[in-house]
Amino acid sequence: MGAWQAREDVRALRDRLMAMDAALPADAMAFADALMPWLVNDGWYRDLIGTFCQSLSADALAELPMGMQSGGLMQALALIEAGGAYATLAQLGAERLAVQAGAGQARRLVFDSGFSLVFVVAGTIEVELWRLDRGNGNACLERTCRMGRGALLAQDNRTEQLIIHSAPADALLLNMAVAGPDRSGPTLEFDAHSGQLLRRGTADPAVSRMLLLLPLIPTAGPEGRCELLSRLCRDADPMLRWQAMRYWLAEDARDALPVLTRMADDDADPSVRTAAKATMALIARMTREAAHAG
Repeated sequence: MGAWQAREDVRALRDRLMAMDAALPADAMAFADALMPWLVNDGWYRDLIGTFCQSLSADALAELPMGMQSGGLMQALALIEAGGAYATLAQLGAERLAVQAGAGQARRLVFDSGFSLVFVVAGTIEVELWRLDRGNGNACLERTCRMGRGALLAQDNRTEQLIIHSAPADALLLNMAVAGPDRSGPTLEFDAHSGQLLRRGTADPAVSRMLLLLPLIPTAGPEGRCELLSRLCRDADPMLRWQAMRYWLAEDARDALPVLTRMADDDADPSVRTAAKATMALIARMTREAAHAG
């Protein structure tokens, strides 16, 4: 393994990925272009596969010289791991994929940071290409396509994601990605059936601390509570703004309504605007039903 890691082409790939992790390229196409020499010339990973096969044929219990990632639909060999950069060689199990599809298991889309690419080394996969709609804050299915041997797909993880939905047989995939220097942005998880936002996460420690402190706000007293919640609803982080609003509505909906209306009209984040409008519609419906029942 040491000899393989010392190869000039492997060291050069590691350096290239680390450089792009430190300073992201302009777009997904530039990311793919920068890695094209290692996609066109496959000797660097095929030699590794050959070494593995020789070791395992001599000893089926031989310890693998690098990390394995196993779970879900894939088993992957961790070729390079450095900060937010990685390269893996993954086997996609067609049978496991078919079982998952037949069971109707929930499919998730996660938009986060950086760029990634999938290169089909062997086999064929059918994929769905999804895009984050900045207008309404939902995820939208853009198109489906078939990727055969030698096919490449690069994406901006902030706005693009793919789901592999079928494969006629097992496939071998080369995956590469960089997260970039700023990993404090939101992580958005969507339901791939409806395109609706399921949850929003953050890697920003300051935002995480404020979210943990929300249940303690009542100790500030009525006036202090309203002032603090109003300020949090204007925070730069959209997840914190909306979580503060949800908490405010649960504590005192009457005080929160004017700020909720403002959020629905002009919040900078489309997912917050959508959630605020849906909440206002729900409140209006509940108010009408209560009046009718009375």
